[in-house]
Amino acid sequence: QRADIWIVGMFLSDEDVAIYGAAARLITVVAVPMVMASAVLSPVIAELYAKNDKKRLEKVLRVVATLGGLPAVLIILLFVTFGEPVLGIIYGDYYRSSATILVILSLGQLVSMLAGVCAQLLLMTGHQKPVMYISVFSALVAIGVAIILVDTYKEIGVAASFAAGIVLQNVLMAVYAQHVLGV
Repeated sequence: QRADIWIVGMFLSDEDVAIYGAAARLITVVAVPMVMASAVLSPVIAELYAKNDKKRLEKVLRVVATLGGLPAVLIILLFVTFGEPVLGIIYGDYYRSSATILVILSLGQLVSMLAGVCAQLLLMTGHQKPVMYISVFSALVAIGVAIILVDTYKEIGVAASFAAGIVLQNVLMAVYAQHVLGV
């Protein structure tokens, strides 16, 4: 779950871990609206998929993605626009320096929100193995790139690597869902 923090901890100072960790913890707030919106989605996906009602399934997925994604996008916009003051208010002035990390991680989460609930769709339609393969592949790419970049770009390189990993995972799942399910 938090390989990025482990990498920062292995290669950088305790201060860098604290700075990175503040942004990484704050970014978890972004996913809350989508988790809440999709909490009731699993049985709906299963039912509509069993009925082979792809048009209605796609409509429901779009509505849920919009309802869950809109608040998340607003939070991301807040972080990107006012990241430094937000970090200062929540964690104290020392952590304002993690604003760039917060912006990078926010942009990765933005793509995740825009992709919707592809993983949940795939999981509820019997495509657990491809979800696992895509997740593991994306995580390995993010970890590998982070280890390569951490020496030169420090925590910014780690943040960019993991944001890119999130983007990769969501794009692959969206493409796979479209290809296999037509949704």
